Amino acid sequence: MAAAGEEAYTEASIRAALKAKLSPSRLAVVDNSGGCGLSFVMLIVSDGFSGELPLKRQRKVHEALGEEAMAAIHAVEIQALTEAQFQKRHGEGKFPPALIAALQPPLA
Repeated sequence: MAAAGEEAYTEASIRAALKAKLSPSRLAVVDNSGGCGLSFVMLIVSDGFSGELPLKRQRKVHEALGEEAMAAIHAVEIQALTEAQFQKRHGEGKFPPALIAALQPPLA
């Protein structure tokens, strides 16, 4: 990922870092800052989060992105879930449409 001040972080660069470090089964990253790379919403689904408290899951995401990225990004909303948690919340309609639309792999 780019160093702070060199270039803006993008949905693609954040997705690549999270895929490389966390190997999620599902992933959505949405830049809600109008494209300037300062505010993101992330949905990371991985059974690797099983048994972990939400704070530990968020720390894993922060570590995957790195200190420079976390210093450069002004706001981040992280939803780090297991597959079972994702399925339950999705069934309840708890995710914004933009986040579901950005999901990789897409829902069938």
